[in-house]
Amino acid sequence: MKLPFHGLWALVVIDSIYWLSMSFLVGFIASKIPLRWLSPRLERLSGRSLSDRISFLRMRTRVDRWKSYLPEAGGFFGGGVSKSHLGSRDLDGMKAMQKEFVRASFVHQILIILWIFPFFFNPYWMGVTMGIYVFFANVPCLLSIKFSTYRFELLLRKIESKGS
Repeated sequence: MKLPFHGLWALVVIDSIYWLSMSFLVGFIASKIPLRWLSPRLERLSGRSLSDRISFLRMRTRVDRWKSYLPEAGGFFGGGVSKSHLGSRDLDGMKAMQKEFVRASFVHQILIILWIFPFFFNPYWMGVTMGIYVFFANVPCLLSIKFSTYRFELLLRKIESKGS
């Protein structure tokens, strides 16, 4: 599809508005999901399996080196919580934080799925470009969330075993 130069800029503006509004909308809706609806779906792994997965992510992606540079918007809306620092250190507070990881993962997965809609309304090359953007904007966040989830689960298990 051949677009005049001004038509291309109009598409860029429309797509930018789409991504900005979808990011806010999905984040807002996710922040209103009650914590009781969220449950960590961590497959039952032994402590060793968790350690192995943490080591794998650390070695293959070096996630522990760059995850602190990712933007954190969990606390942007009233219902969410920033995951950049541990809130409450009691067991209930930590389980609530674990559910925040589920919420964050949900947001990024939905944003990846939403890429498909503008793909159909843009030139092919622009859809591919947006796909690359969506990948690099969300997959690092998902890797960071998975890494943090595994580390957090290991910590929770250690605390629960000390309490028993």
